[in-house]
Amino acid sequence: MLRIWRATLNSWAGLKAAASSEAAFREEIVALVLAVPLALFFTPLAWKRLTLIGVILRAMVGPLGIAVGALVLLLIGGGLYLVLLRRPPRRQP
Repeated sequence: MLRIWRATLNSWAGLKAAASSEAAFREEIVALVLAVPLALFFTPLAWKRLTLIGVILRAMVGPLGIAVGALVLLLIGGGLYLVLLRRPPRRQP
């Protein structure tokens, strides 16, 4: 558990360093902060919300971060799977 905590602290320090020194990173964070609430506002359907947020995150990753983009898409797919599991099954007449 200590190892996970230290990794989290190192990741947070890296994000803070990137935010303080990289203008492009700050612009992407602003775009993310604006785009995610808009995605939640535009559609009431959970799977469409997840899709819109996934596209936003994938666009932020860029062409060099394909592995990270694939991980994000897997997480979104897992979230979509959980949403679909919560729906009651349809009864056939």
